[in-house]
Amino acid sequence: MRKRLIYMALIVTLFVSCEEYYTPDLDEVPGLLVVESHLTNDPSQNYVRLSMAQGFYSQETTEKIVGAKVELVEVGSQVMKATETSTGYFTFPQTPVVGRTYLLRITYGKDIYESESAIMPPLPQIDTLYTRHKIAKYYRTNAYGIPDLIEIPEREIYIDAPITEKLEYYRFTWKAIIQWFYNPPALEGPPPPSLYGWKTRYDNGLFNLAGPKEFSNSDKVRNHPILSLNYDGKIYLDSATQIPSGWIVIIDQYGITK
Repeated sequence: MRKRLIYMALIVTLFVSCEEYYTPDLDEVPGLLVVESHLTNDPSQNYVRLSMAQGFYSQETTEKIVGAKVELVEVGSQVMKATETSTGYFTFPQTPVVGRTYLLRITYGKDIYESESAIMPPLPQIDTLYTRHKIAKYYRTNAYGIPDLIEIPEREIYIDAPITEKLEYYRFTWKAIIQWFYNPPALEGPPPPSLYGWKTRYDNGLFNLAGPKEFSNSDKVRNHPILSLNYDGKIYLDSATQIPSGWIVIIDQYGITK
């Protein structure tokens, strides 16, 4: 009996030790400027957002940049000044021209920051768009804490895109809108008209990138996955009374530099 108690005490000690939290010491770099920018041929999507770096465990709100100047410089030509529409957020009155070379210049305090120069790529094209049946595999923890394999049938959207001398790399973003309707019950007389609505899913800022494979001479990006949708649209809706009636999928394709 005494041996059993010793073994049980050892087991409990092991379990408790597994619950300890480890907080690593991370180097902090105070005062580091963070630049987030997006420049395309669509003026509504062009912006530069400036902020200051924070510690990994910091609970403070992100420090905004005040008094900075942002410029888009066409190499060997004109300089386009950005307009600060809100604190630390800048937009441009014009768009870059395909085939010309640009760099981003930021002046903040006594410091001047410049990006590497890049050529504005041409407008991209989707060669082919198609869908395929797919069995998606996920792991879900059960009531006993054990991961169970879940297989879900889905429809996945793929694209093919050309690879040319001037455009080899792409980025894709998407927005999927599911339409639903609801048939209210008839309490008296004829049934009331159906109600319609929409719910939108986003890619949540994922970087879906495509380009030529290493050591490949292919002239095309092939079978590149964009997104998957479950056949059962009800899993995306908020109520069992909502009936799915179709999807609208919007795909934005960007030509990018390497």
